[in-house]
Amino acid sequence: MVFTHTKEPQETVIQEDKGAQVVATKQELESENSSLKVALKRESGFEQDATLDASLDTESKEDNNQRSVIQAIATMALELRKQELSIIDAKIIRIQSSTNQRNDVTTTLTFKNGLSLEGVSTEINNPNVRVGIVNPNDTVQIIRPTVKQEADGKVKSLVFTGQLGDQLLIASTAHLKEEQSIALDSYGELVIDGAVELNQKDRPPYSKPITVNILKPKLSSMESSLDSKDFEIVKTIDNLYTWDDQFYLLDFISKQYEVLKTDYQSTKDSVPQIRDILFGEYAVEPLVTAKDHSNTINIYIRSIKPLGLKPMGATPVANQPRPFRSLTPRSARMRRSAPIEEPKSELEHHKRIDYLGDNQSTQQDNPDTTVDNADSQHDTSDLYRLYLDMTGKKQPLDILLIVDKSGSMREGIGSIEKYKYWESRYDQYYQTWISVGAVYFDEYFGPTYQPDRFTSYTYRSKESVSSGTRRDQAVKDALLGSTGLLQKFLDINPQNQLAVVGFQGSVAHRYYDEKLERTPWNTIMYQPSIETSKDADILKNWENSATLDSESLSYLSNNGTNYHAGLLKADEMLQKVANNGHRKIMLFISDGVPTFYFGTDKYRSGNGTTSDENNIINSQVGSKLAIDEFKRKYPNLSLYSLGVSKDINSDTASSSPVVLNYLSGKDHYYGISDTQQLEDTLNKIVEDSKISQLEISDSLSRYVDYYEQQPDLLVTRTSKSTKEVQTLFKDKQITNEGKDIVDKVLFTPKADMQPKGKVTLTFKPDYKVDDEYTYTLSFNVKASDKAYEAYKDMQGTYSVNGDNDTDYSGNQTSSGKGGLPSNSDASVNYMADGREQKLPYKHPVIQVKTVPITFTKVDADNSQKKLAGVEFELRKEDKKTVWETGTTDSNGRLEFKYLQKGKTYYLYEIKARIGYTLPENPWEVAIANNGDIKVKHPIEGELKSKDGSYMIKNHKIYQLPSSGGRGSQIFIIVGSLTATIALLFYRHQHRKKQY
Repeated sequence: MVFTHTKEPQETVIQEDKGAQVVATKQELESENSSLKVALKRESGFEQDATLDASLDTESKEDNNQRSVIQAIATMALELRKQELSIIDAKIIRIQSSTNQRNDVTTTLTFKNGLSLEGVSTEINNPNVRVGIVNPNDTVQIIRPTVKQEADGKVKSLVFTGQLGDQLLIASTAHLKEEQSIALDSYGELVIDGAVELNQKDRPPYSKPITVNILKPKLSSMESSLDSKDFEIVKTIDNLYTWDDQFYLLDFISKQYEVLKTDYQSTKDSVPQIRDILFGEYAVEPLVTAKDHSNTINIYIRSIKPLGLKPMGATPVANQPRPFRSLTPRSARMRRSAPIEEPKSELEHHKRIDYLGDNQSTQQDNPDTTVDNADSQHDTSDLYRLYLDMTGKKQPLDILLIVDKSGSMREGIGSIEKYKYWESRYDQYYQTWISVGAVYFDEYFGPTYQPDRFTSYTYRSKESVSSGTRRDQAVKDALLGSTGLLQKFLDINPQNQLAVVGFQGSVAHRYYDEKLERTPWNTIMYQPSIETSKDADILKNWENSATLDSESLSYLSNNGTNYHAGLLKADEMLQKVANNGHRKIMLFISDGVPTFYFGTDKYRSGNGTTSDENNIINSQVGSKLAIDEFKRKYPNLSLYSLGVSKDINSDTASSSPVVLNYLSGKDHYYGISDTQQLEDTLNKIVEDSKISQLEISDSLSRYVDYYEQQPDLLVTRTSKSTKEVQTLFKDKQITNEGKDIVDKVLFTPKADMQPKGKVTLTFKPDYKVDDEYTYTLSFNVKASDKAYEAYKDMQGTYSVNGDNDTDYSGNQTSSGKGGLPSNSDASVNYMADGREQKLPYKHPVIQVKTVPITFTKVDADNSQKKLAGVEFELRKEDKKTVWETGTTDSNGRLEFKYLQKGKTYYLYEIKARIGYTLPENPWEVAIANNGDIKVKHPIEGELKSKDGSYMIKNHKIYQLPSSGGRGSQIFIIVGSLTATIALLFYRHQHRKKQY
């Protein structure tokens, strides 16, 4: 049962300097239930009809306020991070109050049964409890309260002074650690963000749960498989949680295991999402219902011991495949074994800003909009124009081809269904049937077929056999000649470079330092070392030429397949062109699964055949380790792989493309079964190397609004050579010049699910840009209400500076200047090498121009008497939200600095000078769009400014005259007269009753 009451005023006699006595009052609001008592006090009191209702909240069920509470805690956690603190546990108190007096409120919280807070400190001199006051504008004020604890450690009471919010967050805190390690038993340890907590009991309400699963390959599956169904969970950590909107995974450390892949599923995701890298930021979501799954990271690992490989030209560091290394190494344990080349961007791109409010001083109007023209009716003091441009560049490519030359490349690239029969012939000399072997027919002749009396065929099965052009010849035809792949790459840019490597796995050669190895068939195989192996060779060194001897691509008889040798030679070739600034593409072509690899002893392993299943499995694992090391060393290399036969495009162990898939990624593996398909695929790779599917997008920050009154959204194309400007989009439509270039130009307004507006320019999907033109998207924006609020909250300062080269020509408002960011995320997005690319723009800033106003508080009867110490609140148009507060100085003056044009405010006097009345009605302060100020009062009317200040008069409270003065005689006379009249009336009534 909750009850609320307002305490009655208590009379207090206060002596003023003139000896007069006045009456003042104090009030207290209280709310009390079975578990909580809340008392509010304020020196100037509350309204007579003010009410208060407060309750301790729990996460017992979903409600409409759940999301706001969770966001408020996340905001508090972010503010505490600035104080190097993290939240351990938190409780929420909801407050409903009808009072408008919300500043300088002293709040006392008394917990009748004690408040349990996990991790609360019992040290008197080191309290770790903080209170977060959630304000109506969603900001959180952090306060350190006075804490009283019970003997059992529970919080008995809290006292603090601050604003009166709609919610109170009570949190126990700890020093924020940079990082912390989570033990994974024998699998290693995980290093995570220091703000992630480990709950020993139950997860605190409203916190966001995190689960980490460690998965290993099942014993029954191939270690080379990356399919999630081939893994099983071996370790689960499900007692992690955070209060933030995200957490960071920093490192995985293990001497025995490496990470293969990672996927992540937040509580709102229906299925796990594959991540390109393990390390980095993970966005977390709260549980909506108790049945929801946690925010779950699945980390797939594999032992590094079975078939570790020789490092490729560098000393190994941590046992991690390339795709899961941190993009920005943060400690010595994450150093790379070789410098990583960052390719230069293929697009020049700039974001610049023009302040439209400076035309009066510069007399130069912006040529792309009319809002800043001299005859314009727009107030331009907070208007800006944003420019996002993009220019193509002819960046050379280095294209490396790795081509299989194994014996099976002599087979046909295609396949055909045939009927397999076993042939037998009758030997007339020995008078017996002799087995000859398998024969394939195009048609079925029955179970047995005997075309003559000396030949017999017995049906075995229907099989798919190779047919068509020989595989090596198909590769030659596709790569060479005036229409081949090599020439097409040179046609894109004559500065492109080409190189070709061939690989196989020789079983015929003897080597002087060979290692003898017995095969499953009890024969001896001579295995070379890495240094003496001839399993890969350079067929064409780096050149700006497409010439290549076609015979160098021919198959080699009796040879197996050694992917690892091809990758070692590829590494050698890439080292030759390292750091030349070219974008690099590698195309790996093979017709079969790997049957050789190099082991930890630096010698080759494997027997070159696909009939031995153990050899297939071991070669897949060994090749996969080689791929991991190669991709770690070349993270920016665009990889394609082609399987050029039926023998590499099925689900059997001996023909599965799992290793080629792993090399290039599933989206960039192509299974080829005929020459036309090979030609089409190579043409696609050439086209993919060009930039396409371009999009320029700008997600506006909360500090700017799209100026919908007149955005003047414009897209142009400017020739670099002639400087001619073509308009591609204007007046909300694509022009004739832009119809083959621009697909659409959109502004997506702010919405509940998308808090920021977004401007997007999308080009035609197949439109290719070059270095001849610069494409520019521009539009008008206006400083938002949030910008003024942020400027006010920062007391007229800015916390960030604009990036270099972000000013429009002739403008000096952004580069290196303090301001507020104009965009939250702006980028050029495109496809290159079949992969999504994103180039972020720099961040221009804006400033706001506020309007100051000054008031002078004076005595109503004597304007020369200035009243100091009078407290005011300047509230927004809703008459509730406080914009600024202030107190008059010794000259009775008070200044508010951060008013916004086009807004109306209300000035409330909240604490009067002793001896003066507290006005009931506020003053209306209206700021016109041009900055003119109008102040008026419902009783006093419009106020006029004098010497730059508006004078506000205060009336004294009526004072009782001093003892012995004439005023007392008047009261005596009036009192006696009243008593006489009452007596006469009584006597008259008494006489009437007698009669």
